[in-house]
Amino acid sequence: MRPIAEYYSVCDACRYMLSNEPAGAGAEVVSLEAVRERNFRFICEVIKEKLHIPNLKKVLDVGSSTGHFLDIANDLGFDATGLEADIYLANETQQRGLTVINGFFPNAGGLGEQKYDMLCSGIICVIK
Repeated sequence: MRPIAEYYSVCDACRYMLSNEPAGAGAEVVSLEAVRERNFRFICEVIKEKLHIPNLKKVLDVGSSTGHFLDIANDLGFDATGLEADIYLANETQQRGLTVINGFFPNAGGLGEQKYDMLCSGIICVIK
């Protein structure tokens, strides 16, 4: 990782960005939005274009926060659902038209009735 600005670094090989912004409340750290968007787009594009898994469509984002990953995944053709424990964030994201289940993994209401091809949490993705 090569530093590019205060609190930010980039990998010259893959262009993945990292922030070492001081710890905060997470969703409220607005300065991280550009890094999050770029990284989420990078992750989705790698999964879609490099892994060549034809039936990979339904995605569950555990800890979906404000829905940045959901926006990007849906934009790139995935059918993304969020799981968010914070009722305020879940409601706010639902009001933007995104599908979000409020609760905790794996016992949130309605979660067990669905099947997902990929589960994401932060930058970790597990593909079935």
